Amino acid sequence: MAKVKVALLRFCRIESSWRWLRVNLYRKGRDWGEELQVPKGKKVVKASGFQLCWYGGEREHFEDAGPDLQEAISARDHRISVLVS
Repeated sequence: MAKVKVALLRFCRIESSWRWLRVNLYRKGRDWGEELQVPKGKKVVKASGFQLCWYGGEREHFEDAGPDLQEAISARDHRISVLVS
């Protein structure tokens, strides 16, 4: 089985610009919590929906994963299973 990496990203407004930020997931009781990798000294003003990112061959591929965290996790797991098979 090949090792496949699919990153979960969020498009966020940081002070004066928009940037893609990686989402770290952690267990929060029975649910999931998210932690954004924000550059030091910066603050997230607004966050949009989730995106999936993976490499296929030589280029990056992006896919919309919806506005809900649980839907995004399910979409990521589905994308991993599709890429492995």
